[in-house]
Amino acid sequence: MVRECLNAIGRHPTIVAVYTVFGLQAFLFQAFIRLHQCQGFASCTASLAKGLVWCLAWPLYWLGYFFLF
Repeated sequence: MVRECLNAIGRHPTIVAVYTVFGLQAFLFQAFIRLHQCQGFASCTASLAKGLVWCLAWPLYWLGYFFLF
């Protein structure tokens, strides 16, 4: 299953590019919001790490939303 997904991604580099652009935009938006709300280095680092994880995971959430629910 995973190998088939990776092969499909390899055949469609445009999908990877679009995913990357939207992921970067989402991270910049998350960083903009989170930097205004955090205080201190440790809390800002943790908050930005959560934002990065969310930006990597949100397309998977939408795929699940459209196809599994």
